[in-house]
Amino acid sequence: MPDPGGTAMQTLLLSPFSLGGVQSIVLFFVSIGFACFAMWDGLAADDKYPGYGDVQRAAIKSRQEFDSDVQAMREELVDLRQQHLDSFEKQIKNCQSGLALLAKELDNKDATAARLNQAVLDVANSMEALLKEFRTENEMHRGALPAPAYFGKKQILTPLAFPSLSTADNRRSLEEQELLVKLLITNEQAIRLRIQQVFEDQIVPIETFEFTFKDRGA
Repeated sequence: MPDPGGTAMQTLLLSPFSLGGVQSIVLFFVSIGFACFAMWDGLAADDKYPGYGDVQRAAIKSRQEFDSDVQAMREELVDLRQQHLDSFEKQIKNCQSGLALLAKELDNKDATAARLNQAVLDVANSMEALLKEFRTENEMHRGALPAPAYFGKKQILTPLAFPSLSTADNRRSLEEQELLVKLLITNEQAIRLRIQQVFEDQIVPIETFEFTFKDRGA
């Protein structure tokens, strides 16, 4: 007895458009429609494994949140590293400008001390010249009368107590500070590398964990 299924398949292959009867044609197109719908549903569905769609969506969401947190943490560490590098550079400039300002102030102090000493000397010389002029005029008007005994004495001004204007101690301190700043500048590159390394040591574990997470996710 011939196989009905084989006979139908053979007939369909030989004459695919020679279906007889309205029911056969309708059934054919209905079957094609169901097949196309099933194929589209299979390709478009996010739940390729029944029951795991929610799990997959939750996993995707968690992964996106993880990637976002890792990126934010990495950016924060990079910003902090740059802030520390900028702060270090600023400190060096502040040290240099501070030393330059201190040296200038010490020069001003020395100049002030020199002007003060010169002013005191000028006062003494002016007084001596004034007294000499006065005594000369006085002796001329006395005629034969002898001048007082004190005319021959040198008048000395009462010394004034001035605060110490010596910068010797300040100069030594300035030299010590300059040596320290020079040492800091000499080691500037090494310190910068150390700052970068500290933050790199914090970033590497994050990247390692991220790589492991991706590897397991794959």
